[in-house]
Amino acid sequence: MHASTPSYRFDSFELRPAQRLLLDDGAPLAVGARAYDLLLVLIERRDRVVPHDELLNVVWPGLVVDENNLRQHVSSLRKLLGADAVLTVPGRGYRFGRVLDESITAPPAATSVAAASVAAASTDLPRAAAVNNLPANKPTLIGREDDLAAVLALLHGTHLLTLVGAGGVGKTRMALEVADHLAADFPDGVCIVELAPVTDASLVVGTVAGTLDVHEEATRPLLDTLLEFLRRRRLLLILDNCEHLIEACAAFAEQVLRCSVGTRTLATSREALGVAGEVAWRLPSLRSARPDTLLSVDALLDYPASRLFVERAQAVAPTFRLTLDNTAAVAQICHRLDGIPLALELAAARVGAMRVEQVAERLHDRFALLTRSRRTALQRHQTLRSLIDWSHELLSEPERVLWRRLSQFAGGWTLAAAEAVCSAPPLSRHDVLELMTSLVEKSLVVLDTQSDEPRYRLLETIREYGFEKLLAADELQSTRGRHLRHYVDQAEIIRPTLTRQDQLRGHAQAELELDNMRLALHWSLNSGQPELGLRLFSSLTRFWYKNMHWKEMVGWQERLAEALRLSGAPPSLHEARSFYGAAMLATNYDPPHGRRLCER
Repeated sequence: MHASTPSYRFDSFELRPAQRLLLDDGAPLAVGARAYDLLLVLIERRDRVVPHDELLNVVWPGLVVDENNLRQHVSSLRKLLGADAVLTVPGRGYRFGRVLDESITAPPAATSVAAASVAAASTDLPRAAAVNNLPANKPTLIGREDDLAAVLALLHGTHLLTLVGAGGVGKTRMALEVADHLAADFPDGVCIVELAPVTDASLVVGTVAGTLDVHEEATRPLLDTLLEFLRRRRLLLILDNCEHLIEACAAFAEQVLRCSVGTRTLATSREALGVAGEVAWRLPSLRSARPDTLLSVDALLDYPASRLFVERAQAVAPTFRLTLDNTAAVAQICHRLDGIPLALELAAARVGAMRVEQVAERLHDRFALLTRSRRTALQRHQTLRSLIDWSHELLSEPERVLWRRLSQFAGGWTLAAAEAVCSAPPLSRHDVLELMTSLVEKSLVVLDTQSDEPRYRLLETIREYGFEKLLAADELQSTRGRHLRHYVDQAEIIRPTLTRQDQLRGHAQAELELDNMRLALHWSLNSGQPELGLRLFSSLTRFWYKNMHWKEMVGWQERLAEALRLSGAPPSLHEARSFYGAAMLATNYDPPHGRRLCER
């Protein structure tokens, strides 16, 4: 068979795309046009599961079709070819279930169902010069090997991929690296569209067209001209920094997805576009070492955050070296800056004028310290504050309110805790879930699903910014008051579980919330509410003792008892209960000290 007329053969069947024929033992079968296209796309993408949305977009391009239509055509193919010809992968899509006869000439898997028509259309016109506006020189990509491999694999199987992540995490740099790796796969080029300077959503289409050198025609809208241009080409289109134009970018990306089989779109944004057929990959911060761990130079350099900091520091101070004397300072910098590449680069820029230990010491005022960057960088990337200001400005007012109130949690929180602490005008308890979900999607809140109950947290840099906003809004006292009352209630719920047969669960819950409990105890003392502090402390007496937090237990008991005495409040059940811990201490840990506490 001639290579220009490829065919697919499996069992007794043969599919001839050039003639749009399906044969069984050489005899043509009656098959509808949509069912034929469906079979062809499944065969051409036989090396993977094809999602429902992708099948709908390719087989019914430009149309809104219910999934029931897809199921009906799958059913008709199974009746014609056998039940195992099209396999269902629950929750994911469909896959071709037969083995092709490789002795028959056939194109490789993962080619497009419309490849023949695209090729034919392209040969009718002289091929335009390939577009390539990628920068010639880029900084080395550090610590992203696994992420890069995952993104390349995902882009191979989808036509719209969005890199999602917090500001400064390196989404643009990753997109450029992906483009470098895939440039040879796109004969019509690779084009990056810089959307950061665009402030008017109506200019998105014009910006893309201008970057591709597509000109408006007098007789039709620019969007139609641009989509016609893309329909005939195999191109990698990068839409960079979509978050402030999210609706316009989503609408445009969806149009491209529907009209062009040969174009793949790679977007970068702080939240996903939310388009059917989109795959979103969340780019995490760089892994960093714990600052309380003593590591050798080589061991510290195993962490990508440390490698990036050292390389950027040596760029501004060539004599800088990582030594045993400064490993602790470098580990502290990387950890406290949450492994965010842009923040690390801003910190490294200070090494030209300061010792690395001085940089670490000044991170308590990170927004004032991290203000130097490349003069050619985006304005919002020139300081750490401007980077986070950008994210803050893109939020609705209720989202801003929730962000600043969440900054009061220490060590993470649950949904129930957020509802209890953050629900106050203008936010109701019912608002919190939706708003927090939005903050997760916008890469401001981190969702941790490793524990039994999902927990949330803020990166330290994001938390400090939110705390500044909380102070500016004069909400510190009211928010910490709700935080204190919530964790008093939580401690009293945990207390009876600490003596049950399954007490390990109760102890684990208390340990998980320990940072929040400590914060609540501090606030009970600072706000003149020692009785609430004693309620919390006395509920966890068995926890403090069994988990050997002995010195801390004694410290809290003494401070709370003294604060209660100074307040003039009468003795209470909670104060008496708190002495139970002192009694246990007297018998095991420090009998004289424990006896004195009990006598008081």
